[in-house]
Amino acid sequence: MRSRGPLPGRGKTLLTALPPCICISTVPAGIASDRAGRRKAFICTAATVMAGGLLIPLAWPILAGYLVMTVVIALAFGCFESVDTALITQVLPRSNSYAQDIGVLNIASIAPQILAPPCPERSSWGPARTPVLFPTGAAFTLLGGLSVLRVRGVR
Repeated sequence: MRSRGPLPGRGKTLLTALPPCICISTVPAGIASDRAGRRKAFICTAATVMAGGLLIPLAWPILAGYLVMTVVIALAFGCFESVDTALITQVLPRSNSYAQDIGVLNIASIAPQILAPPCPERSSWGPARTPVLFPTGAAFTLLGGLSVLRVRGVR
């Protein structure tokens, strides 16, 4: 069977880099955010770095470029997740139902990952789709990260 990905057989290499990079950045980013007393700046910066990371394969479309993209995005994602979770806990409406509210937020954050794979051709990889896929992902990542600026009551 012919592989349809941009890097046939290299998925394990890329996926192996994710967990350590996310873990490396999560705790320090949370601590730095707590010490600074700021959330939005960290979230916007992380989103900007992730968006920039998504553009790396356009300039460097070989395995090394995809690996660098994976590391950059994973490091920024660790920062984003830890600080975003802290922000969420600060703006939850009811202190007596944090678990329920966070459960709803978790469903909202994983819903796109569950719904996207069944769209085979629209989400498939390929040389013709790469020039559109990565900039589109970068734009949505940037918009999503910058949307935190509208949250009131948190710096």
